[in-house]
Order: sequence, then C-alpha cells, then structure tokens
Amino acid sequence: TTNKHVPVLAYGQIMKEIITKVGASIESSFVVTSNGTIYSWGSNTHGLLGDSSVPDGGRRLTPGLVQNLAGVKITSMFPSVSNRWVTAIDESGAGYSWGINTKANLGDNTTEVRTQPVPQTVNVHFPTTRLEWVGAAHSHALLLLNDVMCFGVLASDPLVCSTRGTCQSEDTCICHTGYSGSN
Repeated sequence: TTNKHVPVLAYGQIMKEIITKVGASIESSFVVTSNGTIYSWGSNTHGLLGDSSVPDGGRRLTPGLVQNLAGVKITSMFPSVSNRWVTAIDESGAGYSWGINTKANLGDNTTEVRTQPVPQTVNVHFPTTRLEWVGAAHSHALLLLNDVMCFGVLASDPLVCSTRGTCQSEDTCICHTGYSGSN
C-alpha cells in the first residue's frame, strides 16, 4: 500500500451506499451507512475491523462489513483515535464494542480482545437506559446515558428509591406498600 496525502475515493461495496457517519482510529477507517451498516478498512490489529475473517494484524484494503450486527441498525460509532477499539450505538440506544480490551474498555465485563462486536453490559444492568454518546479514549470510555434519575441514581438501577419504591419521574419515588418517605 501507499500512503496518500490527499483524499482518495473508497472503492468496493460502499460505492452504492449513502454515508451518514465517518470515523477513524489509529490505522483504520469506518463509515456508517443510511441503512445502519458499518464498513471498515485498514489494519485489523486486535480485531479493530470487527471482522474475524481478517487475520489479526492483517489489512483490508477496501471497505468490508463489520460482522455480528445482522438485523441491528447502527446510528453512531465512536472509534478510539489513540487505540484499537470501537463502540457503536444502535437505534434503540444499545451499545456494541470490539477491538483491544486490556483495560475492560469495551464494557462487556471482560478483558478479552473482541474481533467482532459484542453487546455492552450497560444495557443489561440498566435496560431502560439509552446510550447517547461515547468518548472513546486510549484505555477507557466515557458514556453519556439518557435515563431518568431519582436522587442521583438511574431509574433502572435496582437500588433506586432505596430499593423500597420505583422512580416515577426525575427525583420522584413512589414507595412500595408499607413504606413512606420524602426527600
């Protein structure tokens, strides 16, 4: 391959697609299309391309599909610009991540390298929470969630309202039978 110092046309499957988002990581490029698919190309070190058919450390010279997202419509993706991992968000607000995971930065409760997207556990622990934005740094992530908060606790958290009620709206708990309380 040759380094290019000016923009060049990306060939392959994406030539027939409408591109809605673009992103880049250390040695790879990504696009999200209007139908919610993600294409990647470049280096596959630590599974960065999200395609386990490309050998670790191998390269893909033209855009190819990120695997393991059949039936999932991706609306945003956030490649780490300083490391080899990516997080994507689907239309329901669920998160998916892949790539290097030595600091548990993928949000899947492991430190295993993931060569294909895996669901983030934030949606398992807080099922009513929507992931809105991800800051993908070198070895950690900053997540922006969209959920109702009751006194600093997410409404979907089992500990909300001191486990003795349900969160009806922001800072408004409805107590279970036999319990009462106030701010």
